[in-house]
Amino acid sequence: MSSLTIFISGNNWICHCKEIRFFRFTKNLAENIKDLCKTECHDSRLFVSLEEIDLCPEKIPRYVIYFTSFIMLSCLLSFLQCFWKSIVMWLYEKRLFLKLTTRLEKGTETKYDCFLAYCHKDSHLVSEYVERLEHGRNRLRLCFYERDWLAGEPIPDCICHSVENSKCIVILMTTNFLKSVWGRLEFRLALHATSKDQYKRLIVIIYPGVENFDELDGELKSYLKLNTYLMRNEANFWNKLIYTLPHKMIDEDEEIEMINIEPSN
Repeated sequence: MSSLTIFISGNNWICHCKEIRFFRFTKNLAENIKDLCKTECHDSRLFVSLEEIDLCPEKIPRYVIYFTSFIMLSCLLSFLQCFWKSIVMWLYEKRLFLKLTTRLEKGTETKYDCFLAYCHKDSHLVSEYVERLEHGRNRLRLCFYERDWLAGEPIPDCICHSVENSKCIVILMTTNFLKSVWGRLEFRLALHATSKDQYKRLIVIIYPGVENFDELDGELKSYLKLNTYLMRNEANFWNKLIYTLPHKMIDEDEEIEMINIEPSN
């Protein structure tokens, strides 16, 4: 074999894994192939510069692919489990994928979506709720005493009327509210209303400065100890509140109309 001389250049060699046996044959006879350095593959690669791994890259074992896919899927499911509620609340606030994120409201239709109960000393707090909830994307119908109560009507009757004609009651619990006699009455009536109507909700918002509920009666204090509430100073407070309040489906045409009529600043 030492006297054998071979010339293979000028041919359209296919450098593929299927031709690995021919590739090994030429490597074994490299000393006898005089033009091996000039021999090119059909894709212009030099034959002499190739190795077996270039023709037949190592395939990733199937079990490695399955294991990696399982780990990635597990991580994705864990992420969704941890942040699913936050994602849904954010989507609902932005009015995205409403058919997926909107909760079906049950119970009888009421005049108001939400009754804001607060101390008269905290009237300055109401404007942000009107701006966010009534004038925002969800356009909820709010009820609060400075605007919706009739002058001359007994306060207990106005409170009862507001509670009965609202789907949910939002308590703005500040230090002033804890000291207010009317505030405690609103809280008690709201608590009784929600206990009778399973579809009516009571939402308590705790403001900074409220450290305990010692000034409340036993029944109201027990409710706060046994039920969850919102903290006003939370970073994602509005997302949580808007998603907790009654849900409303708004048609795209109405959404566009609302955007067009808003004055530009």
